[in-house]
Amino acid sequence: MKPRGTAISSALVRPTPALLNKGNLTTMMNFSRRRISPVQTEETIDYKNIDLLRQFISEEGKILPRRMTGLTAKQQRAMMRSIKQARILGLLHFIHTEE
Repeated sequence: MKPRGTAISSALVRPTPALLNKGNLTTMMNFSRRRISPVQTEETIDYKNIDLLRQFISEEGKILPRRMTGLTAKQQRAMMRSIKQARILGLLHFIHTEE
């Protein structure tokens, strides 16, 4: 009897013989997609750049997580700091309002 919560398909655990014979397994395992940052290198994350900050806030006014924005951890921390600072200074709303 299987323990509960282990619903891993067998296709993910064992590669098919066709993949092993062709040598595709090593290329599939070594392939990693390079992530392109949504913030350009010359663009600085600043509390005064309201147009940039609004791209990373949801419709409800929440700060979007890294997995949705694609930012690096360092950029996400800077973005979070800038959004909070802009909210405190009154440049951004704490909640979503129709404009």
